[in-house]
Amino acid sequence: MKLGQTSVLVFVSQFSASIIGFIATVYLARFLPSAVLGQYFIVVALVIWLRVLGTMGLPLAITKRVSETDERGAYLSAGLALVIVAFVVIAIALTVFSQSVNNYVGSPVVRYIYALVFVGIAFLYVSA
Repeated sequence: MKLGQTSVLVFVSQFSASIIGFIATVYLARFLPSAVLGQYFIVVALVIWLRVLGTMGLPLAITKRVSETDERGAYLSAGLALVIVAFVVIAIALTVFSQSVNNYVGSPVVRYIYALVFVGIAFLYVSA
């Protein structure tokens, strides 16, 4: 594809994702009880914060380094190792503070947070 077509495609997909996210938020706010909606938003906020801590800008750095050199495998494996270490540290912290996290959210959600953080970090690494 040409650069213009790719740019339009990316713009349309990002705009569509924003619209779908807005509609989903309105739907959830309309049909979920306020307590459940509050728990949902707290979990989403926790997952976003943990994903930011788990990636630490690595996907952008990996993309930059891979595009600059012919040693792609070395940078990809080093980035993967750093991402795995970051996820293990987050998983250990969640395990240690699981009771506090569950009390903060108001229900036992730590195992879901594990899964969401892992999927989010893995997706960011793969997309790099």
